Amino acid sequence: MSNLPPVNSPEVAQLGPSELSAYRVCLAFEQQVTEQISVIHARILGYLILHAPTENGRHEVVKAIHSCNKDFEVLSELGQAFLDYFIRPFKELRRWTPASSDNSSRTSSDEDEEDLQELETIPKPEAPKNRLDAKNQALERDGLRCVVTGLYDHDAAITKISVEEIVAAGGAVGTGCAYIVPDPAYLDAFNTPMSSPLEKKYSASVLAILKDFGYDVESLTDPNVHSLFNVMTMQFDVHVFFDRLNMWFEGTEIANFYKIQTISEWIKVPKLVNFTSSNPTKYPDLPSPKLLALHAACAKVAHLSGAGEYIDSLIADLDYLDELAFDGSTSAVLNHALMNKAARSIGAW
Repeated sequence: MSNLPPVNSPEVAQLGPSELSAYRVCLAFEQQVTEQISVIHARILGYLILHAPTENGRHEVVKAIHSCNKDFEVLSELGQAFLDYFIRPFKELRRWTPASSDNSSRTSSDEDEEDLQELETIPKPEAPKNRLDAKNQALERDGLRCVVTGLYDHDAAITKISVEEIVAAGGAVGTGCAYIVPDPAYLDAFNTPMSSPLEKKYSASVLAILKDFGYDVESLTDPNVHSLFNVMTMQFDVHVFFDRLNMWFEGTEIANFYKIQTISEWIKVPKLVNFTSSNPTKYPDLPSPKLLALHAACAKVAHLSGAGEYIDSLIADLDYLDELAFDGSTSAVLNHALMNKAARSIGAW
């Protein structure tokens, strides 16, 4: 968790007049409230101004902040809406997929004789319709490797790649299919019976702003959420870092080259990654730059504002909570539990 930068800091100095005015509101909000969650709300709003992935999105965040008329209670509701409908869904998805299945009867000797160039003649497959399709197609597109570490998927590579190649690459690991952004229905599920009319109003505002951030509801509604532009093959520990917003990808001036950023120096991953397709004709779609930028913005805001740690604490409290307190001190944990239950009810996830 980090204090919002002062107005004379380089990143704030780049803001326009309206953006700076809204940012000053966030600074005053942060400095005048004492409750931890309200401080987090203030920082979420402030860091959203600084790290919005698009200019249109930044403009809409600024407009939403100004609409609160410097009312800290209303600003807190807006900050909570971004926590619930932006950060929480991205951070809490544990989208592990089943192991890839290959029912082919070909032997390993057949595989050795196969010329990889023949893959170019294979028709483009149907778009993935579920997690297993996405897992299998992403795995093939990514060359049976984790896109970050380059290590081979154990189950897939063991019958298709020589032992020498696997050893030369650093070994084999278990992998999962990492989704960059969630199904829109997942975000909508976070409206619970406890949501007030004001909360519902701001949830709608946040979802509209997410569209300006590059989150296209129409193109991501199930089954499109399983499209290859929204998935990557990652070994399990890297997958966890990515899903928990502890790691993200920063775009560079070179297409499909990304700097890998983490919240801690203890997370040991390469500094740079180049996304490619093992067969561009069959699998032309690479991870979407817009969706990666959206995930990166969410990760940065979650980390800097303290929202990520706050959600982690709710998860821990839920694990150890035997009963709810009558004084309302556990209401946040209850709300968290209700949101999780609603999200788990979505069959696609």
